[in-house]
Amino acid sequence: MSPIRSRRSGTAALAVIIAALVAFLGVTAGASAATISACQKKKGGAVRIVSKSTKCKTSEKKLSWSTTGRTGASGVGGVAGPSGPAGPAGPAGPAGAAGTPGAAGATGAAGPSNGYFAAPSQAALDNTFKVIATLNLPAGKYIVSAKVIIQRGTTAGETDCSIRQDGTPIDSFYNILTASAGNANIGGLAGLTSVDAAAATVVTLVCKDFGGGAPIAASPSIAAIKVASLN
Repeated sequence: MSPIRSRRSGTAALAVIIAALVAFLGVTAGASAATISACQKKKGGAVRIVSKSTKCKTSEKKLSWSTTGRTGASGVGGVAGPSGPAGPAGPAGPAGAAGTPGAAGATGAAGPSNGYFAAPSQAALDNTFKVIATLNLPAGKYIVSAKVIIQRGTTAGETDCSIRQDGTPIDSFYNILTASAGNANIGGLAGLTSVDAAAATVVTLVCKDFGGGAPIAASPSIAAIKVASLN
């Protein structure tokens, strides 16, 4: 009969422990107790819940249980969520300060300067305007010069010459020689002007004699030098 009583007593004691724990946990749920203390009879195994500071009887032994379990292992990391949509573009920043001016570039090479020249043979003069020398010039700006030597022999007379552009006089000059003994009545004429032609043009040296005898326009010449500007 004794074994049967012993099993019954153990079952009863376990039931008492469970009931006491349930009651204790219900009472202390809000207190966050870290340890449960109890006194258990050495004979029979009866258990009573006590405070941590309570001393058990000599016929009992002190028991305690932690109410906090061990920290569990870290869980597996979750799958990364999808990227969120791009945010709107921010406002434009203020304009930066102006940079410092760069250094001056090197002076470019001088452009080409074209020259035009004509020196025909001498020509006899009379009382009509006669073309003595001619230049055909492309469009551009030019400095034009012309000269001629008038030979009259011993007779007196006046010779008028001009530089013309497309038949229009742009510079005029003349020479008057008086009668002289021997064959040495010689005089020089020269003119200098400018031409600004938007298209191709013809520049001529034209002369006319007012006097007798047989005057000659000797060593005639006309020259033009193309320039970048006329000031």
